[in-house]
Amino acid sequence: MREGEIVDMGAVVGAIGRLRRELGLKRQPVHVGLATPRLVVRQVDMPPMSRDDVAGALRFQAPELIPIPLDDATLDFAILGETPAPESGEPSLQVLLAAAHTATIRKVVDAVEAGGLTVASVDLLPLALMRALPVPPEVGARAPAVVAAPAPAVAPSPPPFGDP
Repeated sequence: MREGEIVDMGAVVGAIGRLRRELGLKRQPVHVGLATPRLVVRQVDMPPMSRDDVAGALRFQAPELIPIPLDDATLDFAILGETPAPESGEPSLQVLLAAAHTATIRKVVDAVEAGGLTVASVDLLPLALMRALPVPPEVGARAPAVVAAPAPAVAPSPPPFGDP
């Protein structure tokens, strides 16, 4: 790995396979976290609209917001909330836009799957780690294995609450 990019696919696949065997993980879904300069996150304020309309508007605005050509990018977004209207204006929708080079994502997914795991999601590293933890934690709940590395990080999906 160099700056969050896979430079030696065989070494990464081997490391994931060894990790899977050492932790006794079966082919279960994992959340993959990316931490790379080829990933861009922006907060965008938009007028209130439906989720579908936000998706369309972001595709239109993306060339101004991200330094990745749209043909090479994978985009995703989350609506963070709505800001109440100030006395003199309209309310606004706060949206988190994430974009990454599709080739970067594909390479990481290929490595994880070749290492014997199934990818449930690809996310920003902090968000992937949050997804891997059961919320809210219960007394006696089994904690999932979480592996943090420069990139990619792989964490198995947590079991449903109450499962041994």
